Amino acid sequence: MKKAISIILALCTALSLTACSESKTEYPDYISGNPSDIWGNAIMETEDGFYRNIDHFLLSLCYYDKATGKAVYLCAKPECTHDGNEYCTATKEGVFYDANICMSGGYVYYSASEYVEADEKEYYKLIRAKADGTEFTELCTYQTTMGNAMMHGISAENYGRVMAVHRGLAIVPYYDYDLPTLMTDYTPNTMIIDIESGSYYKLPSPDVDLTKTEYGQGDYFLYEDWLYYTISMEHSNFFKSLYRYNLVSGATEKVELSEKFTSYAVIDGCVYYSTPTKGEAPSKLLKYDLESGTLTDLSGQLAIDGQPFTNAVLMWNGEYLIIQDTHYFTGSEGIAAANKDKVLFMDKGGNAVADYNMWDAPVPRHIDEFNDKEYIEYGLKSQNGKLYICTHFNRDDPRVYYTDRFNELVLCCEIEDIISGKAEWYEPFDFYQLLKPKEDNNAGA
Repeated sequence: MKKAISIILALCTALSLTACSESKTEYPDYISGNPSDIWGNAIMETEDGFYRNIDHFLLSLCYYDKATGKAVYLCAKPECTHDGNEYCTATKEGVFYDANICMSGGYVYYSASEYVEADEKEYYKLIRAKADGTEFTELCTYQTTMGNAMMHGISAENYGRVMAVHRGLAIVPYYDYDLPTLMTDYTPNTMIIDIESGSYYKLPSPDVDLTKTEYGQGDYFLYEDWLYYTISMEHSNFFKSLYRYNLVSGATEKVELSEKFTSYAVIDGCVYYSTPTKGEAPSKLLKYDLESGTLTDLSGQLAIDGQPFTNAVLMWNGEYLIIQDTHYFTGSEGIAAANKDKVLFMDKGGNAVADYNMWDAPVPRHIDEFNDKEYIEYGLKSQNGKLYICTHFNRDDPRVYYTDRFNELVLCCEIEDIISGKAEWYEPFDFYQLLKPKEDNNAGA
């Protein structure tokens, strides 16, 4: 009997050791491992290169190697030339890419939709590709709709951060066609997808009827075990609320902020948020400590050369709080006329360390046809100590003619160079080589 008990104990010990050795993969956090804090994370930089999908209306995931200066389609076939031919696994017609790439654990992730004409359905998918191109997988299909639906995922109505990967979970915004509103046939919603198993579930909604909202869920931020998000009822009146969902326990809490807000970021257990402009009154910047409930007004730092911010949009890159003034969205004409678009860099202590006038950057200028004034249009992203500008080519730029579906220009600058007053902007990669007409590629042969 004692011998039998010893055998059972030995087996239990072996099983427990096996269970410990099969612990779940450790994945990096959203900020430290994968900052995708932009309105559409079109690029993803690694130590060795860049990833991007070069066509919004075609699955065409590409990789640019920093060492060689060459771009190829990220394909899993060893015998493929990786030039986007019909046999290349990285390309596929009829797939709509939602302009957002994330990387985690050596894999590139992005969401896309595919219309299958045979059954007249649209399939919304999370796609995973190994960084070296040796694997290319449709991890899951998280929604199926009837008919050829419009774009999903990156929603202009949601404003702010889009898809992110955090601690082994992909947070994917999408248009939920099971929840039609009175104004549209969908509601902006959120899917949480386990990147190991491909299992998924909808972000539980708090005591709010999403079909009664104007813009649903959006503007995500991930901090420790919490997924922060907003629910917008009336965007025009900035009537939105901030909630957080615990990815481990499943608990949902409302974060009670003292005023209406336009943008926010969560840093070291504190919520930094900006207020909308009220008439001639500029934006304020407030810091709310979630544990103590202490509220600190940092508005005194929110000015450049004595000029206030009209509409402060916040972005956190792990070191600096980057505050962009985008006056063309909101604010009075008086404030907008006196302020150019500008960016302020603030440290964790709430101290402004540098500022930059975006009109000094080589962003293409456009003419407002209504009042014949110049303006610049762009999105910002920060990664690896750099600030990226995502904008559009001028109409007369020859690269526009490579394809009418690829017209995004990406510019880059080291943040420390901006802070030291030596900002030098450059184009960090050349994916256009994949789009040039064949006769151009062979011209010098």
